[in-house]
Amino acid sequence: MYIYHFSEFLEIFTVENTFYLAICHVFLYPETLVHSTLEHCDDADFTFSVFFNMKEYTVYVKQRPYLHAFLERVSEMFEVVIFTASQSIYAKQLLDILDPDGRFISRRMYRESCLFSDGNYTKDLTILGVDLAKVAIIDNSPQVCNPLLTFVGSTIVFSSQVLSSL
Repeated sequence: MYIYHFSEFLEIFTVENTFYLAICHVFLYPETLVHSTLEHCDDADFTFSVFFNMKEYTVYVKQRPYLHAFLERVSEMFEVVIFTASQSIYAKQLLDILDPDGRFISRRMYRESCLFSDGNYTKDLTILGVDLAKVAIIDNSPQVCNPLLTFVGSTIVFSSQVLSSL
């Protein structure tokens, strides 16, 4: 299934649509929700400071359209897990702003939970102990779109290639 905009996702995942019943968990990745940069951005939705290596940085964040409606809808139907290769010092602050009361995001996993191999951080979903056949993945990583490696069983994958047109 290809979703080009969060508003399309909201139309598909309704109580009347039984498609979603096979899914128990939705794994989201921060870059599919927002775009963050250290470069000054006049039209940022919000900013926050991060201290790293004894230096303060300002992070400029632009949210995807319909972000909060999307999070509210999916959190009503699924366990929402954020798994990022970003360091917790940055990602925790970002997620605290996006979901300050913890209403939408059930679990958060950061770089510290990733496997490091050949210079890359890999998100190993098996550490979460869930049935991967009942997982929907929303990620901006091109590796997720490789049907030989990630479209296993009945796992449903929403690729960033489809979300990147926002």
